[in-house]
Amino acid sequence: MDLACFDLVNSLVHDYRGTGTTHDHLTEADWLAQFQARWGLSAAGPADAAARARLADLRTDLRCLIDQLAAGTDLDPAALGAVDRTLAAAALRRQLRPADGGWRLELRPIQHDWTWALAEIAASFASLLTEHDPARVRVCENPDCRWAFYDTSRSRTRRWCGDSCGNLVKVRRFRARQRHPERHWHAES
Repeated sequence: MDLACFDLVNSLVHDYRGTGTTHDHLTEADWLAQFQARWGLSAAGPADAAARARLADLRTDLRCLIDQLAAGTDLDPAALGAVDRTLAAAALRRQLRPADGGWRLELRPIQHDWTWALAEIAASFASLLTEHDPARVRVCENPDCRWAFYDTSRSRTRRWCGDSCGNLVKVRRFRARQRHPERHWHAES
């Protein structure tokens, strides 16, 4: 499942191979433009330093909440409050629009700015909580990766963000058993 909140949280990329390096996509104008285009947020315009700082703050709060969902623990009230304030900051108006021989009610932003864009990202997290199964939120079990994702597998047992991390972790475990077979033999008996 694709949601803007996952893209924002995953914009701070950790090297899954364990080098300890991280890369912050929020520092890249091209990545931000692609992010905005993907989620229909281009009308907010290019992100200046203040917008990037606000995105980083929201990312921190969303990361905290997603980690807690994945761990099955209670959600941090301060982080939830920050997301709620982000949602409330955007001014919206309701409009009736014709639709399929009837009518539909639309929420439309009064201004397409970064306050609105941040509220849309926060709304994607709110929809995750209210319209989807929060118990399916996962964080890659590769401790060097920590990529956030929604487990769409039938068995609900997905542990890694992808094959690269899964294979890497399995190879590491295999090599550890080969180096110290006596430790693993005693643990299994």
